[in-house]
Amino acid sequence: MKVPELWLEYALESVAAADLLYEDGFAVDSVSRAYYAMLYAAEALLTREGVFLRQSTQVVAALGREMVLSGKLPEVHHRNLVELYTLRKRVDYDVFYQVTEEETRRQLRRAREFVQWVEKSFPGQRRGWLHRFRRGPSQT
Repeated sequence: MKVPELWLEYALESVAAADLLYEDGFAVDSVSRAYYAMLYAAEALLTREGVFLRQSTQVVAALGREMVLSGKLPEVHHRNLVELYTLRKRVDYDVFYQVTEEETRRQLRRAREFVQWVEKSFPGQRRGWLHRFRRGPSQT
């Protein structure tokens, strides 16, 4: 398996884990895992384009520069990743911040949508693999 496909597998597993965490009442961890699902999906796209980066902030910036500006990725996915990056930092490091159930569900939905979009963009990739893990908020 090539590097982009490995990143995609990480993304698929992470979004499934985010759903399970949410279902089990771990909203903060669910938001964090949803962020990493999106980050790994971004890594899949970028490494497929020959862009290899080390830091998450570089990945987020490069996704906009390399994929959105070139018209290869709808801008909404980049905006959602930037928003989730900010939220993930807040829920992980601000002990006084309580993420709402509505916000958690919204971020999970956005992460799933992005990972599914990336999965569909890979030729020959297993379409719909993520659907096997649908439980809880995924069905809303």
